[in-house]
Amino acid sequence: MRFNRRAVSSHSNDGDDPLATPNYSYEKRQRELAKKRKAEEKRQRKLNPGKGDGEPAPAEAPPPSDQK
Repeated sequence: MRFNRRAVSSHSNDGDDPLATPNYSYEKRQRELAKKRKAEEKRQRKLNPGKGDGEPAPAEAPPPSDQK
């Protein structure tokens, strides 16, 4: 018995593209990477207490002007 490929295939070639499906494994991987980054940052904060209290370091102040 021979099967017709077009009848068995779930994809049609008539130009109507189905909606894109979410890539759950990619989303899960991104969540895992974000969790690892956050855990690493927390570990670094615990290793170096007092440094980097969560605020960015201020930029260098401009040199004072010599105008009197």
